[in-house]
Amino acid sequence: MTASSQEMLAVAAALDREGRIPEAIAAYERLLEFWPGQPDCWYNLGRLQRQTGQFSQALASYQEALERHVARPEEVHLNRGVIFSDCLNQYDAAERELKKALEINPVYVPALINYANLHEDLGRRELAASMYERLLALEPDSPSALARYSS
Repeated sequence: MTASSQEMLAVAAALDREGRIPEAIAAYERLLEFWPGQPDCWYNLGRLQRQTGQFSQALASYQEALERHVARPEEVHLNRGVIFSDCLNQYDAAERELKKALEINPVYVPALINYANLHEDLGRRELAASMYERLLALEPDSPSALARYSS
């Protein structure tokens, strides 16, 4: 990153920390107009867009982060899966994203929880139970897995 891109990033991050979300979104968008090759900036933009209910834009920003080789792609796939499931009721797309997250990192606990919950919400009790068992093997004291698995 150049000095001016670093300065723009500092402004965007400061606005984000201050909770000035619309201004932070605009700052990230300006930065990415000039320096689009910043996967973490695309990730942050997607996160902020999701917070403000701009789900289609968030999905596109997260996709840019993936295409630009963001450091933790499983986290991006998880976030996309949550948007598809919780915000857009597109369960097939949510499942694809959660599967991708777990292909990248089979022990990624947030994806396991969300995938198990998705199975349960869709009435796939046996699949949900097996996911909760897998989760409990990784985190035996997981409150959400214990609560959902026992019900």
